[in-house]
Amino acid sequence: MNNKERKIFWDMLKSLDGQDKQKDFEKLKSTMHYPKELCKFKSIDTYSLLGLQTNQLYIPSADKYDDPFDTYLYINWAKINEMHNSLKNNILFAFEKYCIDYNEQFSDKSFQDYKASIENKSIHQKIIQSLKSNRLEIQKISKSISFAEDFKNETLWLKYANTLKDFV
Repeated sequence: MNNKERKIFWDMLKSLDGQDKQKDFEKLKSTMHYPKELCKFKSIDTYSLLGLQTNQLYIPSADKYDDPFDTYLYINWAKINEMHNSLKNNILFAFEKYCIDYNEQFSDKSFQDYKASIENKSIHQKIIQSLKSNRLEIQKISKSISFAEDFKNETLWLKYANTLKDFV
């Protein structure tokens, strides 16, 4: 894939919303580029030699990668904050409306205490921490493997094949 094709593919991936899986699949399929050949850069170790003997490839989980952007799970933190603030404001609005509609009398201190509990930043921090933790759990069960189209790619030789000492 050249840079232009890579950008088109990446933009398409970012546009998938998961609402209609068939539509997303068709979008993915229409953007994919299939090369004539693929190669895999490997270091010589027990697993790679066993893979050659058994004609199998080891596929690691995403939490084992040295590059944080390999199988990166994007979380739109701005959207999370926006949703949290919207929810918080809706709860406060509904509470105030309830008090007015049902002529409930709350002391100013009671209302301020309730408002403070809704605006409590620790709840928001727990949500953020939970999302981060879940992202790590998803990475532990997600697997991927990378291939290259060009075995002459020096950068890949240097990074994945032990500076030209291993194999493709």
